[in-house]
Amino acid sequence: MASKASKPASRALAKLRKKGGASRTLARLVVDDLLERDIEELVDPADVAARTMEMLQGFAAMEALEETVSERIHWWVARLEVEEGTLGDWMTGEARERFLTLLGRPVEMNPERTMELLDHEATRDLTRKVLRETLSKFARRLSTPLPVPGSELLTGIGKRAAKSAKKRLETVSSLGDGVVGAVGGKVEREMEKRIGDFVDSAVGGVLRRIAEHVADPERQEQYGKMRVAVAERVMEYTCEGVAKAMRQVDLDEVAGFVAADIREAAADERVQVWIEDIVAHEIEGEGTLRDYLERRGLVEAWCDWTASVLEERTRALAKTDAFEAWFEALIR
Repeated sequence: MASKASKPASRALAKLRKKGGASRTLARLVVDDLLERDIEELVDPADVAARTMEMLQGFAAMEALEETVSERIHWWVARLEVEEGTLGDWMTGEARERFLTLLGRPVEMNPERTMELLDHEATRDLTRKVLRETLSKFARRLSTPLPVPGSELLTGIGKRAAKSAKKRLETVSSLGDGVVGAVGGKVEREMEKRIGDFVDSAVGGVLRRIAEHVADPERQEQYGKMRVAVAERVMEYTCEGVAKAMRQVDLDEVAGFVAADIREAAADERVQVWIEDIVAHEIEGEGTLRDYLERRGLVEAWCDWTASVLEERTRALAKTDAFEAWFEALIR
């Protein structure tokens, strides 16, 4: 682009357009200013919620929403298929450490909300199956007779006695075996019925106890460690393996579900209220933006990323004719 600016303007524009030049300094000034501002001054929960809903409603209004979502999903899966390494390789060492640190921190959980998440037909069926199988095995073990001390001696005597009286007892023995088998089968069936009745009535209580255990404040450190362990294991999955697993489901059907959820959320007035409440609760009493980020171990990462984006956009803007004309008029 041939410059039409005056010499002073040209020199200033060259500094703004240079990588690592004045644009970087300007970006750092903006970042430093933002860090010292009160986060409640910077973030308006109602505005954030309204803008989020506008974006959501814009997506929902797309005629080809399913196709768009499907294209994005297929694109990501295709990228994973050719990506070498593991999911964890996508994160730098520092970013990974910060992520795991945040994931491992104790969180406050509501037992009722946790119960709502657990109380599903799938978890009820799983709980019912585990309880039934465990109790049935335990009952069968109880019904197995224990060995009697001296039974070997008694068995030898019994064999000799039985030999002499074999013919006389054959009929009685056969009858006894039949009676014992019938009684044993009836007892076992009755036991299985009682176990089934007990399990059906106990499933809800078991799930509620699990919910209380998961939400117990004294166990949050333990569950934090579990989340970290699960995340570390997931990070070891190869990208190719994850893509292969995703290919086993109907990705277009998944896209249809996602599109339906987007439309449903966009039409629900409560979603905007929820977003506003979540944002307001997140920033309430947090102090400056620096305070907020420091508590989450994100100051360095946020500063580097924001400054980098601002510098890049400033340099790109400074190269346009419109900016050059505006800047020339400004310094006259």
